[in-house]
Amino acid sequence: MTLLTKFKVVFDTNVFVSGLVFGGNCEKILRLFKDEQIELLISPQTHTEVLKKLPHFGLGKKYFNEQNAQIQAKATRVFPRIKINVCRDPKDDIFLELCLAGNANYLITGDKDLLDLKSYRSTLILSPKEFLKILS
Repeated sequence: MTLLTKFKVVFDTNVFVSGLVFGGNCEKILRLFKDEQIELLISPQTHTEVLKKLPHFGLGKKYFNEQNAQIQAKATRVFPRIKINVCRDPKDDIFLELCLAGNANYLITGDKDLLDLKSYRSTLILSPKEFLKILS
């Protein structure tokens, strides 16, 4: 898959966890990031949440460290300055803040509270399956 323009994309935590632990569509999307076909945006808050959740899934320390190193090396760090209160679950607002600050094209999530929004400003909110369909 060759993209003329790299989409700026935000993954919520469940996309990372599902891609690294369970595979499927989330793994395909992670591969797009690792192959540098999409630009992944992360913030200190979203990265910290991923780092807190992954150890609960029994990933070996070496694998965990390798994945974290790839995220650190290839993702674009964004530092949101505006706090928002949009989502039904206030813990999900960090992803919308990142989308806003990084001018993301897409937020990829399996979270119903986020998916129900459908979009936030110029960012479309899609499931992993919907995102892959757009790229095909």
